[in-house]
Amino acid sequence: MIDTCKPQQQEELPTAVDETSNNNIPPPILPPTFISQQPEPQDGEFESQPSPQDTFTPDAEYPNYEDYADDYNYINNGAANTADVNSDKERQNALPPPNAFPPQPDLSTVGDVDYQIYDVPKSVPDVSSDYNYYSDSVDPAQAPTQEVNFDYYNADVPQPTVSQQAVDLNTADVEQLCHVVGGDSNVVLDIDESVGNDFSQSTTPKQLPIYGVPGSNIQLELVAAESGQAQYFVLDGNQLRLSQPLDRDADDLSSLVLQVTCTVLGTGKRRTIPVIVKVSDLNDNTPRFMNTPYTVDIEEDAPINSVVFRGIKAEDPDSGPRGLVQYRIIPGDGSASDGYGVFAIDLPHQGIITVAKKLDFETVSRYYLTLEARDQAPGGQHRSETTIMTINVRDSDDLGPEFTHSLYTASISRAELTGALDVQPEKLEAQDGDSLRAEMSYTIVSGKPDDYKEYFNIDRRTGVVRQIKEVGSDSPIERFELTVQAEEKTRLRKRKETKLIINVNAVDAFPPVLTVSADQGYVTENSPIGTVLKDKDGNPVVFSVTDQDLGSEPRPKGDYRLEFTTDQFSTNSDSELIVNLPNLDRDPPGQPMLMLQVVAREVKNTGKSSNPLTLRINIRDENDNPPFLPSFPPFTIPPGDGRRIIVNLNATDVDENDSVKYKITDVSNGGKRAFYVNPNTGDLEVIGAVEAGESYRITVTAKDSAEAQSETTIDVHISQGPNLRPPRFEQAVYDAQVSEGASRYTTIARVLAVDPESSSVTYSILSGNAQGHFSIEESSGVIRVNATLDREDTRRYTLVILAEDEGGMTSTATVNIIVTDINDENPIFQNTPYNFRVKEGEVGAMVGKVFAEDKDTKENANISYSIDDNKLFEIDPYSGEIRTKTALDFETGQVHYVAITARDGAKEPRIATATATVLVQDISDEVPYFPESQYDAVVPENIKDFLVVKVTALDKDTVSMINYRIMSGALEEFRIDPLSGEIFTIKGLDYERRKVHELVIGTEQGMLHGSEEGNTTTTLVKIMVQDVNDMAPEFTSVPTGNTLYVRNDAKIHDIVGKVQAADNDGTEPGNLVRYSLDVESSSPSAETYFRVDTQTGDIILLGDLSNEVYEEYKLSIKAMDQGTPSLSANVDIIVRVEQVVTLPPNTGVGFNQLTYQIQVMENTPQEAVLKTLPLVDIPEKNIRISCSVTSARDKNGKDVSILFRGEMNEANQCNLILARSVLDYESMPEYRVKIRVNTLTAFINPKRAEAEIKLQVVDKNDNSPTFIYNNSYNTIIKDKYLKVLSLNTKPGSEVLQVMAKDSDSGNFGTVSFELATDSDPVARQYFKVDAESGIVRTTKDFSDVDPKDLPFKLVINARDNPGDIENSKMDKTEAVINLLQKQNLFVIVLKGTKPNEVKSRFDELGKILSDQSEMIVNIDRAVEAQVRDDNGTCCLQSKQDTDVWFYAIDPATQTLLALNESMTVEKITGKQASTSLKYIVTGDLHVQASDIHEVYVEDTSRDDPTATSVKTLYNSQYSGYPAVLIAIGCIVFASSIIAITYILILYKRYQKAKDSTEQMIVVPRYEPVFVEPNMKLYETQVLQMSVNMDEPEDLRIDFKNRSANRYVDPGFNLDNVSYITHDTTSTSGSPVQDTSLSTFRAATVSGRPGRPISRSQSSHRPNQASQPLRLTPPHSNGAAHHPPGAAAAAVFSAEEQNLIFHGRSDFNTSTPKRSHSFKAMPQNPDATTQL
Repeated sequence: MIDTCKPQQQEELPTAVDETSNNNIPPPILPPTFISQQPEPQDGEFESQPSPQDTFTPDAEYPNYEDYADDYNYINNGAANTADVNSDKERQNALPPPNAFPPQPDLSTVGDVDYQIYDVPKSVPDVSSDYNYYSDSVDPAQAPTQEVNFDYYNADVPQPTVSQQAVDLNTADVEQLCHVVGGDSNVVLDIDESVGNDFSQSTTPKQLPIYGVPGSNIQLELVAAESGQAQYFVLDGNQLRLSQPLDRDADDLSSLVLQVTCTVLGTGKRRTIPVIVKVSDLNDNTPRFMNTPYTVDIEEDAPINSVVFRGIKAEDPDSGPRGLVQYRIIPGDGSASDGYGVFAIDLPHQGIITVAKKLDFETVSRYYLTLEARDQAPGGQHRSETTIMTINVRDSDDLGPEFTHSLYTASISRAELTGALDVQPEKLEAQDGDSLRAEMSYTIVSGKPDDYKEYFNIDRRTGVVRQIKEVGSDSPIERFELTVQAEEKTRLRKRKETKLIINVNAVDAFPPVLTVSADQGYVTENSPIGTVLKDKDGNPVVFSVTDQDLGSEPRPKGDYRLEFTTDQFSTNSDSELIVNLPNLDRDPPGQPMLMLQVVAREVKNTGKSSNPLTLRINIRDENDNPPFLPSFPPFTIPPGDGRRIIVNLNATDVDENDSVKYKITDVSNGGKRAFYVNPNTGDLEVIGAVEAGESYRITVTAKDSAEAQSETTIDVHISQGPNLRPPRFEQAVYDAQVSEGASRYTTIARVLAVDPESSSVTYSILSGNAQGHFSIEESSGVIRVNATLDREDTRRYTLVILAEDEGGMTSTATVNIIVTDINDENPIFQNTPYNFRVKEGEVGAMVGKVFAEDKDTKENANISYSIDDNKLFEIDPYSGEIRTKTALDFETGQVHYVAITARDGAKEPRIATATATVLVQDISDEVPYFPESQYDAVVPENIKDFLVVKVTALDKDTVSMINYRIMSGALEEFRIDPLSGEIFTIKGLDYERRKVHELVIGTEQGMLHGSEEGNTTTTLVKIMVQDVNDMAPEFTSVPTGNTLYVRNDAKIHDIVGKVQAADNDGTEPGNLVRYSLDVESSSPSAETYFRVDTQTGDIILLGDLSNEVYEEYKLSIKAMDQGTPSLSANVDIIVRVEQVVTLPPNTGVGFNQLTYQIQVMENTPQEAVLKTLPLVDIPEKNIRISCSVTSARDKNGKDVSILFRGEMNEANQCNLILARSVLDYESMPEYRVKIRVNTLTAFINPKRAEAEIKLQVVDKNDNSPTFIYNNSYNTIIKDKYLKVLSLNTKPGSEVLQVMAKDSDSGNFGTVSFELATDSDPVARQYFKVDAESGIVRTTKDFSDVDPKDLPFKLVINARDNPGDIENSKMDKTEAVINLLQKQNLFVIVLKGTKPNEVKSRFDELGKILSDQSEMIVNIDRAVEAQVRDDNGTCCLQSKQDTDVWFYAIDPATQTLLALNESMTVEKITGKQASTSLKYIVTGDLHVQASDIHEVYVEDTSRDDPTATSVKTLYNSQYSGYPAVLIAIGCIVFASSIIAITYILILYKRYQKAKDSTEQMIVVPRYEPVFVEPNMKLYETQVLQMSVNMDEPEDLRIDFKNRSANRYVDPGFNLDNVSYITHDTTSTSGSPVQDTSLSTFRAATVSGRPGRPISRSQSSHRPNQASQPLRLTPPHSNGAAHHPPGAAAAAVFSAEEQNLIFHGRSDFNTSTPKRSHSFKAMPQNPDATTQL
């Protein structure tokens, strides 16, 4: 053993003296030996040293001694550098050595000879004085830490030779020969392991230290001490030399033991000397990581210095420091996921990874750590390997919730309960900042004002904020500020807050009011988007919105949305009217003026809108169109020199007020002086002499003021003589060619036709030009290209050309046009993409073929192929075949992309390119072989796709390519996966057919190399089929006809029959058969009398058949095998019992009576005995007797045998039993049942064997009355009656009738009605119900009804069996009665439909309204439409339209909807609801539903409304009093005669009084409305009144108003006031100068009776407002004419601001006069006027 030490230096080498021979012995040739630096141990040190395990105490850092020892060894010996040692210095000092090594023995004294140890001489080169060497037996922990220079072992140390020795071997003692120098018993040599294949290194020492000279006095021979180790060396003299490379690590050779036989030549003595060769390790292995890849998960909240992973392990087979592996983390790619610096390895020798920095899942969720394992080879010759560790950071709850926004807003309205708030900008919601997505809990933690909790709450789970209390209209609260908190439902309960601002809006009672700065806007056409429209003064047209709810100040634009009737205009941020669409065009078909309506709508779901505002948009013209000149046909004029107009050109220009100028720019045939065009009118004239037969083409230009122009050409022909013959073509057929690439207007050919009369000829294409590819000049006959040609589409055209002269004579010619090809098509590769495969290593191998097509012809379609600068592939230029130019190498490139170019043959070729993907296939040059020559498998039979076995073949190729196949065997029953080698069954195997299968499995590669069966390229698979129980037994022997005949006196235990069955399964127990009786499938008593022997199949009798009543039994015998699962088969055997006893005729067992009649109460319980039928002549012998029901039918003949059964009782009598409790008198009152007695045939009396029972069901009160609901509304509201009554319904009126039915009979089915005690007490005061009829009537009127008590709810009982309450049954119903008022009525207006046309469709209309509104809608009436006038005053009647009155009942509450309810708006009157209702009604009834509104005229005087789906009350209280009605009619008639007479007298006096009364006009108390006279009048209403123009005092009638103490002019009365429509066709010739009087629109005169209200026209005629206007008749000569009583009239006028007009003869009206007006005074002026 060699210690670690420093070399000692000496001056000279001493000699060793052999005391025995007293001869000087030369010093032995020894390797340098190192003297230990360890202190000499003291006596007893070995015994007193304690064990490290005894002194070790576990703690948190070192739970076991092994970890402690590893760290100590690393700190003391394994540190890679001084820094590592220093960093662990503190730990080093704290750790005692884990092990104590005893001091090594002194090698200087071994055996009997005292040897001196020599050190290395100074002259030895390359020996370092500092080295650290570990022997195989020295613990590195005990060695110094200096670095060792191992180059010493490779140094050529000079060795002493024999000639240099001081001893003469010839004179030496022969006894010393063949002894080891130094007296050792063996020789120890050192040698380095080989580097690669070099084995030239020598041993140390080079020569064997054995006395003697080989070949001179000794003979050496090398033998092996251990098998195979001598093969590494050969003996060369006294030196051992290597014969092959020596690898210490791979061969696990730390030392080799050899033997050298030494023979002394002089004496022949032989000695065997052991030689130990120690192999020194070199650093020739790289550490290898084990158990990769490394993946670990860690929590993101792991603390710094916490351990991430302990399992890193790398192995290095080198020894010593070369095999000592240390670990470290090196930098990766530098990305965020690079774990360098985030994790650390504090102990490099252990490789424990710890956290160095704080982790954050949200920043980086996965790290990639680059680990390095490096050995500690000295001299810096380290070897290392790296690997990647994946560290997944698991998210922890380190982040709290986060709201999407820091501020949320919502709004509510005063005096309204909003419910769930519409929060903006989006839903109030918080998300967990972690990926854990914890559930949130929401709360409102604070808010302003302090009472916010009274108004709002929040859903803790969803975060929805709800308003729970209205904010009063007088509340000072303007807004709420809430702090909402979201809290995670986790252990940490992290929280986050946000703000919610809730604005309180005013009560939305008034709609917005929209105003505009000007009602007319101006804009130029073609203005860009965003152009502001201006008014006539050049100011922008600006909109403003005010809202009475919010005060009179204009509101912000954001609160309202302006809606336009067209998208052409909009508003900008300053509310200015702007252009919204491009291409605003004034010119036709555009319009110079547009009418625009604008509405302001509140920005909310149910926002109100303003009245529409109408604007007039004037579009200014822009000269953006050139004048248009039409085309003209040729003109023919006679020759001459007179001035004549040929045509008026009449150019049009759609621009406004644009002037057009005309000019002749060119005239052919030198005729410019012969023609003239008027520059202003456009008249084209001939002004010079023109001669017969001449033709002129005149080009005229029309130009507008903007210099935009257009031109046209006019052909003028000068006629000759008479036209008798048609023109003739020069040839009948023309042939021409044209290139398909010819541009438009290219000349193809010219046809020429000559007219015999020298008339001009025009040409046209008659046929062959359907697609317009060609055109022909009318005058020249030149044919040109008119559209793009495509030869590939059409190659030939045939045109028929028509020539026509001026007289209309025609002729035709044919032109054949051939389209010639041009190179206009690119080649197109076919069947792309190209993917080819080719094997590696082949030159000229066919890769694939490409193909391209060109639709051109000839050379333009000749395609050649090429590949640009490709060293690997080449292509045939004509065929397109691609081949390899060089051998491809799969290892250097598996995929190649070849760019191919296809060119056509044109001079300027067109090209196409394609890319071919070439996949290189690896060549397998090794045949796969099977290491196993045979596989054995067991397969259960009958299983498809069963995995039999997996065979495995090996391939020595680098890229293993193995495809398995079945070489021989049952290919129809087995298949093999070609890639995995798994063998499956194709179908189930059959053990019974074949028990063993053999398959020979090979490979496709082996088959290609000609492999045969029997060698290693195939293997044998032997498959044993496992039998399963898959075959059921089959009966092989059964009685003939499956029938046995047995006498009834057969003895018990007799074998009466036998069955046999066989099972064809191959093995037991699957083929063992056992027998049994299948009781469930056999006759009921079969098991009592028979059994089947389980082994033999014998049928054995068990009972006495003489006592059995049955004559036939069915035995179902089962044969069952014993396999798993057990299979079985059944056979049915019929056993017929033969009777051997007979009785005399008419004797035997029978019924005592053959017919019975019984009564049974309905609902009799099941299994009740209905009747006991006695039997007679029962024999004394104990025989079995039974009875059974043979038939049972109800009154209708239906078979009901299932209801009854027969059964013998203990007294041996037959009981008829009710098998099912379903007897119900109401369903079926009567049945007929036949029952039969059964026993042995010999003991039965056939004539008395059957009896018939007539069963009558007796009724009982088992049914309750049931109310009948057959109204249409009962599909929506179940089990209730609804009624709607008028407030005017009189006491005693029939309201409704409830009906009920009871299925019982007699008194049990009689129903009476009564008001239940639990009815509403208030309702009981107004109604009663008739006990017999169920009619509900009113008991008092409804004048004192409190609206809170509505609707009335009556609970009505229906009770059967009157008079016997204890034995009666009852049902209840509820009648809901509503009172109809005006606020409950709605009107739907049907345009163009009269009331009588609608009444027949009430039901249909009501159903439509009900279905659409989801309410119960009833039609009340249909009347002529009531229409409000323009001032909103009611009402005018429209005979052509219909108002349909209806009301609606809410199904949920059964109450009438009122106008002011939210449900009404939602379902009926709201914009969306009403639109939907009108749309459906219009579409389904084919009438125009135009509006839905409230009832204008309160007319609910009828006792009740009509109804469709709810029954209504009609007045019938007078139907019983015809005599009274006749009397009343007579009285009314007499009174009418008297009244008419009185009215006639009064009218005559009234007419006289009126004629004498001055004309007076009462102006209504409304502001006048003026309409411009030049605008279209849609509707004008005027006020017509008649007044008396005379003033005789005696004709004035006193209408004294006692309460007001005033006298009123009888000449004026409201009855004389009526509306008339302005008639613009009046021809009265009124001289009134103020035209506004003719269009004045007056409002309805209103006020108290006899007191009209008037107002002066202050706004229009201020001079008239200051004093009354009096119109003086001509006869008064301008003097005012005051009738008597004018003072009274003046008083009245002064108080009421009346204007009194004195009559004028020229004051006229434009409306028709009443027939009774002023008949007595035709000379007086009209008393009817118009304002």
